[in-house]
Amino acid sequence: MESKKEACGVCGIYLNDSPVSYQIYWCLLSLQHRGHESAGMSVFDNELRTYKDVGFVKDIFDSRTSSFIKERIRRNEPHGKTLVEDIEGYIGIGHVRYATQGPDVYENVQPLEIKSNGFKLAIGLNGTISNYSQLKGRCSTLNHLKTTCDAEIIGEFLSDGLKRNNFEKISELDGAYSLVALTDDKKIISLRDPFGLRPLSYGFDGNIFVVASESCVLNKLMDKNYVHDVEPGEMIIYDGKRLSKRELPCEQKTHKHCMFEWVYFGRPDSKIEGVVVLQARQNLGKMLAKSYETDADIVAPLPDGGRYAAKGFSEESGIPYEEVIVRDRFFPQRSFIKKGQKNREIIAREKLSFIDDLIAGKKIVLVDDSIVRGTTIKNIVRQLREKGAEEVHLRISCPPIIAPCFFGIDFPTFEELFVHKLGINPENYDLEIINERARRRTGADSLYYNSIENLKRALGLEDLCTSCLDGIYPYDYLPYQVLEAILKA
Repeated sequence: MESKKEACGVCGIYLNDSPVSYQIYWCLLSLQHRGHESAGMSVFDNELRTYKDVGFVKDIFDSRTSSFIKERIRRNEPHGKTLVEDIEGYIGIGHVRYATQGPDVYENVQPLEIKSNGFKLAIGLNGTISNYSQLKGRCSTLNHLKTTCDAEIIGEFLSDGLKRNNFEKISELDGAYSLVALTDDKKIISLRDPFGLRPLSYGFDGNIFVVASESCVLNKLMDKNYVHDVEPGEMIIYDGKRLSKRELPCEQKTHKHCMFEWVYFGRPDSKIEGVVVLQARQNLGKMLAKSYETDADIVAPLPDGGRYAAKGFSEESGIPYEEVIVRDRFFPQRSFIKKGQKNREIIAREKLSFIDDLIAGKKIVLVDDSIVRGTTIKNIVRQLREKGAEEVHLRISCPPIIAPCFFGIDFPTFEELFVHKLGINPENYDLEIINERARRRTGADSLYYNSIENLKRALGLEDLCTSCLDGIYPYDYLPYQVLEAILKA
């Protein structure tokens, strides 16, 4: 239930004969779980036009009180009831954002419009460029950047590649990036980094072209047989008539998919690299049950992240599944996505309620997806005991997070990590010691994490990025942020 601040969500749609705004709007709603700070869409309507603001998708595009509608009323201009009704154009891209590079200010809200090398394009990025500062510092052509958002650098490199029909500059980028771009010559470009750290899916059924961060978006618009992953290191360009693919000029061939996409970020109905997210989470719960035999009366999830792992644990162990903690459905923030430790604690506390009658006198296995900062878990164990639980056993489906992430997830220092506070780092890693120290810190009767080996078995994948679990990063060198984090630790 403790949230992880995630990167973003992107989508792009090309229709040949009808307005695209409603489809992009529904795509963004389907991706809202990937970013709560801001949202926007860019469309081609005789020219490139971008509509974006801070806030939730529905408040921006489907509200009579949005800033766009208010401004048109103020100017006495024609307008519909909502912004989405007013947007014309049959080609467009969309973006929901959580800031992982650059402050949370309006100038960094995406899509970003960029004019460079004779091109105008709008770009939406999911990910983080880990060598952003070095690139900006050494490239004199980047002195004119208008924002502090790493998407702008990619836009510069992309426009340079379009001008020269050579995208070798993109190979200079380190980090995680899945992106969509809309050009003023009516092309949608999608691109995924060579490691495939962030997901990106596309589909084309002969009538509609769609690209999005998760396959659940495409499944609403076309038959699943037309839906595919954009391959790591692949660029796809669609111009309304022809779909073309090209491979990025890079030597990297090893894939390193972020395991958090299955553990936490992805919607349960998405399929990433051929693995259904819901099934992966259930398998993680089954692995926990197989590895750690437990005497308990019920298995309960910490909502919502622990739900499917708890169901898998229950199925494998035979211990009945029961939901004893309820999340307020009208309290939308995911606490890890909210900025500031105080804000996270307030959200985590206020959005949960406990069903006393199902707790009292019970031995409870409580399943959660992960512990990053440990914002809430100790308080939840305490509250379960106050409600009369006889025993509380914690089971964590994700292995211990022992190192920072620099590829789009916001835990960039060792100090903020729960396991680091237990005196554990990549050099002295011992799962048994972590389990016991974490048990004592949380006040649980027992606490067990899945192992990295169990994680890979549950997903059925070996080519995963597990940097935050083992401190081994997917580049041949340590990005400068890693060195800074080590020095600060």
